[in-house]
Amino acid sequence: MLLVVTILFSSAPGFSVALQPNTVRSVSSSLEIGDTQAQSIPILGVYPNHLVGLNIPPTPKWAHDIILNASQVWNEAQLEFQKQYGGEVYRFVEASCCVNVEYATLPSGVMGFTTVAYSQLPSDAVLGGVFSSVTVLLPPDIFGVAEPKDVMVAFLIVLHELGHVLGLNELVGTHDAMDMFIWENQGRISTLDLFAVTHLASLRNGVLPALFIQLPNTIHYDGNYASLIEAHFLPHSHVSMNTGLVRRKRALFGVKHAPLG
Repeated sequence: MLLVVTILFSSAPGFSVALQPNTVRSVSSSLEIGDTQAQSIPILGVYPNHLVGLNIPPTPKWAHDIILNASQVWNEAQLEFQKQYGGEVYRFVEASCCVNVEYATLPSGVMGFTTVAYSQLPSDAVLGGVFSSVTVLLPPDIFGVAEPKDVMVAFLIVLHELGHVLGLNELVGTHDAMDMFIWENQGRISTLDLFAVTHLASLRNGVLPALFIQLPNTIHYDGNYASLIEAHFLPHSHVSMNTGLVRRKRALFGVKHAPLG
């Protein structure tokens, strides 16, 4: 039997897990923002190995390149973070498997959607297992056009969805890459994102240390940790934010969990 679990989103911090129609379990998180506040991020699961193959549509070329560039920013950011704080890193590579990136029509207001299935789950858990398959869906009206409407918006969307591939769930109000809203001139990979990604290895053994991974007080919360790395992959002439497309904030992401049973 295939149990589908869908994350429901709201404009308030936290998220809800819909187990079945009319049965909703709420899970709250600590999302205080500040240099001295502990940060935490909910865990979606763990990719089964360190090498993550991305099957990217070859056309249009600009969209292919943006997806590839966003994956390289995740690669370089993890390596830079590892030098300072240790942990394990993942590496995205372009390949014919195993994460399919597809252009598909999405619900109104949603700019990205990731579906995962689990090969195994910790006991009595709905989330936090080892992925057996992952699919990233991107809207064709943004990624399937011959000329980009806004390269930066497309880039931020991909950064967020690749964070799900690495095992991170949604945040609200942090303004970093895993925030479920896109914000003007924000949405970068943070130290919280990177600490969580580099400390997910224990999940491969079916061990769920916590529903959330917390940033230690010894590591400063930096919501723009990878901004300098981005500069190597996004020419300045392409880094524009179309405020007509994205005003203050807009809901744009979805995640669907499909545990295998």
